[in-house]
Amino acid sequence: MMNIGNTQQSFYLEPGKTIDSLEGEIVSVHFSQWGTYGKVKVENKIHNYKLKNSEFAKNIIVGLDLIIKNGFCIRNKKGEIVVTEGKFGSASTVFKIERYFKKKLGKMETITGLVISTDDKFDETVLGIELFLPPNKEIQCSITTQKIGDAKKTLKVNQLTKGFIIKIEGEETNTDFCVKSVDVLPKNHFWYIFLNTRENPHKHVSCLFQIMNNQMKIVDSFYESFKDILFNIGKDVSKTSLVALRDLLHSKIFKGELFFPHNILIPEHRIKEYFNQMIDFCRDYIYANKNFTSPEGILLLIRNFYPEYKL
Repeated sequence: MMNIGNTQQSFYLEPGKTIDSLEGEIVSVHFSQWGTYGKVKVENKIHNYKLKNSEFAKNIIVGLDLIIKNGFCIRNKKGEIVVTEGKFGSASTVFKIERYFKKKLGKMETITGLVISTDDKFDETVLGIELFLPPNKEIQCSITTQKIGDAKKTLKVNQLTKGFIIKIEGEETNTDFCVKSVDVLPKNHFWYIFLNTRENPHKHVSCLFQIMNNQMKIVDSFYESFKDILFNIGKDVSKTSLVALRDLLHSKIFKGELFFPHNILIPEHRIKEYFNQMIDFCRDYIYANKNFTSPEGILLLIRNFYPEYKL
């Protein structure tokens, strides 16, 4: 993996001590009869991890974030520090879309996509990139073969061949995207699994279940708020309406503009924002129509008049 300009930060781990909470990007994964182990990047510093839960192994994917709570820190035979969930802790994974699609101050952006074409010129390489978000969008990227800024390094453009997935940072111009740094993602990275799932959903869906499960939990966390709205309108709320409510909330996220697997790229904070706005919409409608007494009417309002989640 190529990377330019990492800034080291401090994150103190002491062998023999507990870890209240740790979160970082998974950069490598290995499996053995003793568990799952590899490397995790926390605040731009690489640490070893070792997880004992064998059932959780399929959720450990390069490019996802590993979260360890109430874990433990040990030192291995090589003298290296290793983080683990220990006997009483827990481990989970989350997908952080901000690592791969992010707009910074000014025009600097981070984007991720599949290399679909390359064109070498005198002092630059022009890449055709298919983005994963928004779906099916293609852009042109130009990479100068001269030295780049203060990094004093030249990008190895010969590695950027068709079929590779890359994460790039640069600035958008009127004609293309001027690249400042490039990461060539390893073949066991999340985005390759995503690409394979897009082409063959049934074969790879189990690898992405943890991400989908996290999203579904966020949706379900709003169920009680909407149920309270229904009961505040009228005490006689049928079981059918309650079942329909849960299905309706899920359909607004997972059956809208982004179809699987692209809907797993919806950030959790966006799901929360979407439903908080929907709650405000319902309450404003009820307040403006004080004689409104139909719980089922709110379901119809949400289904027919409140838009599905959009980019």
